[in-house]
Amino acid sequence: MAEDHVPCDSNDHASNMKGGNDSLVVCFGEMLIDFVPTVAKVSLAEAPAFKKAPGGAPANVAVGISKLGGSSAFMGKVGDDEFGYMLSDVLKQIQCG
Repeated sequence: MAEDHVPCDSNDHASNMKGGNDSLVVCFGEMLIDFVPTVAKVSLAEAPAFKKAPGGAPANVAVGISKLGGSSAFMGKVGDDEFGYMLSDVLKQIQCG
């Protein structure tokens, strides 16, 4: 299940935006998994473990606009695998799908 387009809407974006503007911002690009070391100040080779975190600048912008009360959409691809499913679920939990 690869996602192509995921709308990111707040519950009442038109009334929340300055001047009642209900423009849609569409963000094109990548959504990915950042692997963040669980221990600071060690090299990546020495890190004992990593935590996964959703990332990717276009997806982050779409989510940020939505959280600020705007209307946005993310257009990109995620993999048809467990990481892709996780990323799709993250967007849905933030009212992006």
